[in-house]
Amino acid sequence: MLQGITASELKAQWDALPSIEDSASDLADRPILMLTGGQDEAFAHDHYLPLVDALPTIEWDEFSEGDHSLSLCRTKVTGRAVPWLIGHLGQ
Repeated sequence: MLQGITASELKAQWDALPSIEDSASDLADRPILMLTGGQDEAFAHDHYLPLVDALPTIEWDEFSEGDHSLSLCRTKVTGRAVPWLIGHLGQ
């Protein structure tokens, strides 16, 4: 899928990124909705726990049937995201 970069180069770039948990204080006063999939092969449930611990105000919904792109539960994702956006951003 990616062109111009090898898997090892991508991994090295990913590993060099700062942890989002390190920016938690910058995000603490912002509304955050995190939607994840229980069938995600790229990021398992435990991957998100440090962020949830660092940001106790985060709203996290994990869709048990969802894959990485949440393609199997898009109706549920929309049903969760749209009201959240309206509630936080208005119509």
